[in-house]
Amino acid sequence: MEFVKYDKSGRVVEVTLNRPERLNALGSQVRAELAQAWKMLADDQEARVAILTGTGRAFCAGMDIKEMGQQRSPAEMGPDPAKRPFHPRMQPKPVVAAVNGLALGAGFDLLAMGADICIAAESATFGMPEVVHGVFSLGTLFAVHHIPLNIAMELVLLADNITAQRAYQIGLVNKVTTDNDLMSEARRVAGRIAEYPPLAVQLIRRNLLKATEASEAAYTLEHYLRSEVGASEDFAEGVKAFAERKKAT
Repeated sequence: MEFVKYDKSGRVVEVTLNRPERLNALGSQVRAELAQAWKMLADDQEARVAILTGTGRAFCAGMDIKEMGQQRSPAEMGPDPAKRPFHPRMQPKPVVAAVNGLALGAGFDLLAMGADICIAAESATFGMPEVVHGVFSLGTLFAVHHIPLNIAMELVLLADNITAQRAYQIGLVNKVTTDNDLMSEARRVAGRIAEYPPLAVQLIRRNLLKATEASEAAYTLEHYLRSEVGASEDFAEGVKAFAERKKAT
């Protein structure tokens, strides 16, 4: 794989987004490779837990907006919201997010919040800036299971980034560490989970996820609304402004 690294040490796997020149943005190839990594994890009988992190100064800056602007139709911009094979929850084993640097857009709500436990470095920054660029916020169905609705509205509609400490205060992050201690803490947590009987771990996790998952109607609406925004002039102008490093109006 070119943009995703898959490293295994005993029962723990480390999945690393490795596209630092694009801040680990989720382009189509990255999504495909991430889906491949999760399948490898699911199929590995020895592996019990994974750590998800990023290379460079970003955990993940979200969907690749430049690539999205080159797609011919909204349907090409990514999979149906209910079928995201690159999402950590689309496989049966626990995932610990080790958030270094920027976690924005889909990198925030689909990956950092999609993981089962989120540990953040002090320098980590979280945000959902899609509305600034006229892009639909994909993945908010996951975010609202972590935080109150009014906080989610604030993040989505104001598009202000928040610090790791603020993310911890509102319940998005389990623990904040120093930058130097991030991976050692993630490995400690993953190592503890890996010690427990795997069937119990996986089925308890499955039960918790089922109890908090969004309805099929919510997924269907998200897919419809995302397609509507993707076909709009707002989206076209926003992507153009993003490419030109300007602010959409």
